[in-house]
Amino acid sequence: MTTQTPAELGSLDITAIKFGQAMTATSLAIAFVLDQWPLAAAIGSLNLFGSLAPRLNVMPRLYALATPILRLRRRLIVDEPQPHRFAQGFSGTVTLAGSALVAFGATVIGWSLALLVSALAILNITVGFCAGCFTYLQLRRAGILGRAG
Repeated sequence: MTTQTPAELGSLDITAIKFGQAMTATSLAIAFVLDQWPLAAAIGSLNLFGSLAPRLNVMPRLYALATPILRLRRRLIVDEPQPHRFAQGFSGTVTLAGSALVAFGATVIGWSLALLVSALAILNITVGFCAGCFTYLQLRRAGILGRAG
């Protein structure tokens, strides 16, 4: 693996990323409490779609609306966007799988998957460990994923 210069990386707003994770964690918890798998499926779809089409991602738009209300402050970091997009897409995929399982009657495993996504989002918000980013980097180190542009 080669070392990238800051110019080759990118400037990411970590507050925006954590806001998206908070929205995901909260929405999935509400979906679980209300037993509303369609809400979980909607959040999963938004995350998956947002990772595949970053320019059309809804979460940054919600973040922009919430910033003045919640008085959020941008905190820019220099990092690769790919691990974060992978994490968002993977969380969307797992959430959609869980939603489908709930819809077809496998409620325990389905809600377990959705709550796992919620718990991992909370882990990242609180201690800064992104399980999806870690997985991406391990898959890339193993040669399973290439460096995408």
